[in-house]
Amino acid sequence: MKKVIVKPALLVLSIVFAVLSTHGQVQVLKENRPSGAFTRIVNNCSADILLQQGNNNEIVVEADASVIGEIKTTITGNTLTVDMHNVRPFKKIKRLKVWITVSNLEEIEINGSGDLTTQNPLRSQNLKLRINGSGDARIEMDGGNLDASINGSGDVTLTGVRGTLILGIHGSGDFEGSKMQLENAILSCFGSGDIRLEGKTANLKIDSYASGDINTLNMPAEKVTLDVKGSGDVKTWATQVAKVKLMCSGDVIIQGNPKDRQISKMGSGSIRFF
Repeated sequence: MKKVIVKPALLVLSIVFAVLSTHGQVQVLKENRPSGAFTRIVNNCSADILLQQGNNNEIVVEADASVIGEIKTTITGNTLTVDMHNVRPFKKIKRLKVWITVSNLEEIEINGSGDLTTQNPLRSQNLKLRINGSGDARIEMDGGNLDASINGSGDVTLTGVRGTLILGIHGSGDFEGSKMQLENAILSCFGSGDIRLEGKTANLKIDSYASGDINTLNMPAEKVTLDVKGSGDVKTWATQVAKVKLMCSGDVIIQGNPKDRQISKMGSGSIRFF
């Protein structure tokens, strides 16, 4: 397995471009790190990731001079890992950013508190997104399928999925998606995070087992299948078929007046069509 470890203290491995600015006594430096082939990005620290898609893979670190040497960008196999070593937990840091350019991206994993923001629309036939920490993700896609899982408190704001959306909420982070052009949307909520989607889909399947609310009133679906066993409310739009199983205190609201309605209800929750 190929492994590339970047040690920015060695000038042969990194180029210090310039001192960008001075905040009091703090110098902010920018380094161009050696790169290689990777299709997966893992962020384990508090550094913010600014991600763009381009012809070549590139890594640029921008941070305080006192900590830039502790920011590690390591490539192992197909995975680029961003991490920090030997930095005091409450050390005040003015700047901590990693600019990443990737030609082909298959997976993003956020395990720390750093945020991720795309600088241009991502083209990926199948993209995986894993949010295990408190860092937020703001992602613009240009088509393709998305398999997303939120296990931490980080929020996701995402646009442009075309195809299939698979989304699982197991933590407290929220998911907000817009400009969705879907054939299938498969949503499951086992946590307190909320889901809100806009766009359209042919098929919508929702499994709600916790307190998180789900709102897809702005994403009409031809066929809606709901299995609601938690306290979270579900609001959706079905144009043709609505299959609903409600066995809890959560309320279900369905817009669209579908002719085919298959309803099973137990518990104190309500089901309303309008």
